[in-house]
Amino acid sequence: MWGRVINMKNLIFRPLFLTLAVACTSGAFAQFFSQTNGDVHTAVRDTSNMRFDGTNWAVNLQTNVGDPDLYINNMAITPGAGYNALIDMQTQVGGFDFNGGGPGNHYTFGTAISGANNWNFAGAFHNGPVDSAVADGVYDFTLGIFGGASDIANDTLASYGLHVDIIQKLDISVITSANPGVILQNGTGTEVSMTVTNNMTGNNFITNTWYVSGFGNGLGDFLNFDGFTGNWFDQIITPGNSHSDTHSLWSAGASTPIGTYTGDNGVVGGLHFGDFAFMKTDQQAQVTVLVPEPASFAVLGLGALALIRRRKQK
Repeated sequence: MWGRVINMKNLIFRPLFLTLAVACTSGAFAQFFSQTNGDVHTAVRDTSNMRFDGTNWAVNLQTNVGDPDLYINNMAITPGAGYNALIDMQTQVGGFDFNGGGPGNHYTFGTAISGANNWNFAGAFHNGPVDSAVADGVYDFTLGIFGGASDIANDTLASYGLHVDIIQKLDISVITSANPGVILQNGTGTEVSMTVTNNMTGNNFITNTWYVSGFGNGLGDFLNFDGFTGNWFDQIITPGNSHSDTHSLWSAGASTPIGTYTGDNGVVGGLHFGDFAFMKTDQQAQVTVLVPEPASFAVLGLGALALIRRRKQK
């Protein structure tokens, strides 16, 4: 799915449910390609308020039992009129990870694809900030996928006319808070809420999904993530306005150390549906974990007993 490798160990996001722009396929093959997350995405020159800059155009490949073997041998980007080479749009070289990567989820160009498969992978992508010399505007390019019935075939399997919308910055603020702010070990949990404000003057911000990375105490301990709440799919925030909703549920286990935990939980979006910029939280939610009351009484009792013993010793 991604055009670059990122550490997803603690990063969880609500998946998007978009299927757009059905691709053209060669008449000789029953396989079906589609471009699945929209044909226009945002890229920015200033990524300082992003946790992860995810400008990518996703592709889905479906094959069925009985289909002839298919070989993908190359992908290429063809710039459109007025395209600026400093945008540095890229595509896959030599192969790609699909369905999030992991064991068995890598394809090497020139390898036969057989049987039933349902693969999602990055077709075109841009990593990091756009060069400062690239002016604001929408730039066109074409993504081509080539291959066929052998590892040397060069048929056009799919071709997509795509667009990158370049601006200086996705200027939004994100605030999260937890209610209640104090929870007990192995007790009732807390719910995080989020407010996203669009500080831009000429662009809507679309919250395509939302993510969590953890609620940690800085010592390697984390609260339990109990699921997403609210609805941050396709919420359009107009310039100068905010949108608020619940975000996620958290709890402490019986062995969760007491102390204060800070959450890294935010929103994913951009100027267009399907954008995948992970926006940093400006004000992060905090939750304090305490010992349940019976244990608190026991701790107080031990303290009182120690005090009595000290007095007897005197």
